[in-house]
Amino acid sequence: MDYALLKSLHMLCAGLSISLFCWRAMLVLRGLALARTLKILPHVIDTVLLACGVSMAIMARLNPAQQPWLGLKLGCLLAYIILGKISLAANTPPKARRAALAGALLVFAYMLKLALSKQAGW
Repeated sequence: MDYALLKSLHMLCAGLSISLFCWRAMLVLRGLALARTLKILPHVIDTVLLACGVSMAIMARLNPAQQPWLGLKLGCLLAYIILGKISLAANTPPKARRAALAGALLVFAYMLKLALSKQAGW
């Protein structure tokens, strides 16, 4: 697959992923049950997103140990997953859920900054 196509698919999946996350969080914060599709679809999108990212890094011969921005982006991805899980968990208290949601959105924004600038730091 061509690098430009992978990059476009990666960016599309990133947009879909954050959109679905916000939608799911809104439903959870309102106490509404998530439809089965809203529980499964994000995993499919996130798998494609990660596969595209790994494929682009391999094609560009980028090593997270040698590219600080990429290593930081991967660390942020882990934090985003953990905060997202906390914010959507049924047994999380509402105050903690809102804090985790805010944290996840901030981490996502920082990952976007890293992806655009290719520079570690603020």
